[in-house]
Amino acid sequence: MPTDDNIRKRGCAIVSICNMCNSHSEEEDHLFLHCRFASKLWDWIKHVFSINLNNSSLQSIFYDCAKMHNKQVKEVHIACAINTLSTIWFCRNQKRFEGILITISQAIRRIKRDTSLAGNSSSASASPNVEDLLILRSFNINAKLNLALRITEVTWLPPERGWIKVNTDGAAHGSPGHSGGGGIFRDHNRVYITAFSKYLSIQNAIYAEFHAALHAVTIAYNRGWKHLWIEVDSSMLLDIFSGKSNPPWSLQNDWIKCKEKLHTMNYNITHIFREGNNCADKLASFGIVSRTHTVWNAIPSFIFSDYTMNRLGMPNYRFRNM
Repeated sequence: MPTDDNIRKRGCAIVSICNMCNSHSEEEDHLFLHCRFASKLWDWIKHVFSINLNNSSLQSIFYDCAKMHNKQVKEVHIACAINTLSTIWFCRNQKRFEGILITISQAIRRIKRDTSLAGNSSSASASPNVEDLLILRSFNINAKLNLALRITEVTWLPPERGWIKVNTDGAAHGSPGHSGGGGIFRDHNRVYITAFSKYLSIQNAIYAEFHAALHAVTIAYNRGWKHLWIEVDSSMLLDIFSGKSNPPWSLQNDWIKCKEKLHTMNYNITHIFREGNNCADKLASFGIVSRTHTVWNAIPSFIFSDYTMNRLGMPNYRFRNM
């Protein structure tokens, strides 16, 4: 910033005076923080936001901004502080180079205008308390309140008699990253049959999800199960099975072999929200952590509570904004 003190540090000998107060040499801290003109703007901000703003340094100003809890008001406060610094520099240049004196009220209107644009462009949400709403209104900013939550019951349903149901899932710690897949098979009485988890090395999530579904089909085929219900929490997987999307190129050959197996079976594939697919999700995560391929003939202890909830027909709940 080419304030007089910084120009002097570069070896230029100049006479310096602060154009905003005419009573002090122009130094960066004085101009932006301690000058009478700047102090009045920081006092105005303290009043608007009802806070004890420490304007002894730029670091302390932004530290106080970050302490605010309301996300939208916090972003407005940071934008206001930045626009205040920009306005001080603008007013200084207007006075020094154009001879135009900008008053405090004119400077405040400029800060409000620029802060309003930033605040209305923010995606952060506001809390519905009166104090925060008054702050936003003072800048002509629309409050973005969180919408009411929609609560959806998600219940695992058993297959019809004679069918086997498998829930599968995949996970990756990164894109790509260490990945794993898992699945759990149950019958029409909600009784556990078997489960698996696999470590799939470095892959992305869609690879892991698709590989888990393919492996589940192979298990069902090898065991002679002719009626298979596949349930997943990925809509992209449904598109692949229905032919609307292409599978990962590295699994093209596996997909061709899987389709040959499916032609010998009655099968159905459906979607379930993730909240109802907890068993498969934990099995996929186990594959990542264990770095092994595991098959369980008895229920793994780490999915026992979720399996029990499914067997008793107890719902999980999905929360989302309306």
